[in-house]
Amino acid sequence: MPTVDELKADAKTNLDDVKNSCLTPMTNKTFCGIGFSSTLLKKYEDEYSLLKKKKEEADKDSTGKETKTNLYKDVIKASESLKKTLDGEINKALYNEIKDTYPKCKTCMADINTDNAKTRLMEQVRTQFSSDIKE
Repeated sequence: MPTVDELKADAKTNLDDVKNSCLTPMTNKTFCGIGFSSTLLKKYEDEYSLLKKKKEEADKDSTGKETKTNLYKDVIKASESLKKTLDGEINKALYNEIKDTYPKCKTCMADINTDNAKTRLMEQVRTQFSSDIKE
């Protein structure tokens, strides 16, 4: 069973991962220059903020080890779910952008779907793809 300190570290790592690998790039349009709606971003930013606040409350909580443990576990579980949801949104947007940019290229679309678009495009491909979209 993980200690409270380990759970605290895991919660922080998960929240940082959500922010750095999903929310920030979505906001800054660094996934091939794809923009996400402000409504969608606000929804996920709010969800992230609530999780961060819950973690901060657990950090300050002095009621006991069990309460902290449960709060950290809740944050970890919810942040993993949020990351999965955000990855899905990113993959869907990338897939649609690829489909719109290369509609008749069966080779481009053969192995890419809404579940794996983000991971199927290596950094160099994403950079070139981003350039192609802007042209």
